[in-house]
Amino acid sequence: DLISLGNDNYTTKNRSFVYVIKPKVLELGEYKFENIETTYDGKSHYPEFVGDLPEGVSKTIMYLSDYVAVGTHLACVEFKVTNPNYKLDKTNKLQATVTINPKPILVSFENLELVEDGTQKDIKVSFVGTLSSNFDGYKKVYSSTPIRAGKYTLTIVLNPNSNYVILQDNVFEF
Repeated sequence: DLISLGNDNYTTKNRSFVYVIKPKVLELGEYKFENIETTYDGKSHYPEFVGDLPEGVSKTIMYLSDYVAVGTHLACVEFKVTNPNYKLDKTNKLQATVTINPKPILVSFENLELVEDGTQKDIKVSFVGTLSSNFDGYKKVYSSTPIRAGKYTLTIVLNPNSNYVILQDNVFEF
């Protein structure tokens, strides 16, 4: 026996030691909540949270819109710690953006052989690439009312906040 309670050559005193076990710091960089960039397709797009949280750490994902329309949308993951063995690093949130770009479409001008007969003429338009075959998210703007023979300009203007962008020139002269 070198030192033991049974060795009479030594006297022992009770000693107590104070030690501290610090909570593990959760590095949020270990988890994924990544940005998304896509083209409008009429469907919702949500960033996905990837990672396994320890027991006593929970998350709440906040989606602030339906993430369908063109634009930049923000999503957030907020963490809550109820287990004293863990604490968060500098923040308790992760953020991601969902960027939805306009869908490119083409305009087709129809009914181009017009003859003056004293009535207002209308150039028919159709669209290639829209999600709906009866797309009506636009207006026609004529340079003047096309009744008499002459040169007119028709401009196709998409409605504000449109989910589409016209790829070619959207002005037609007739």
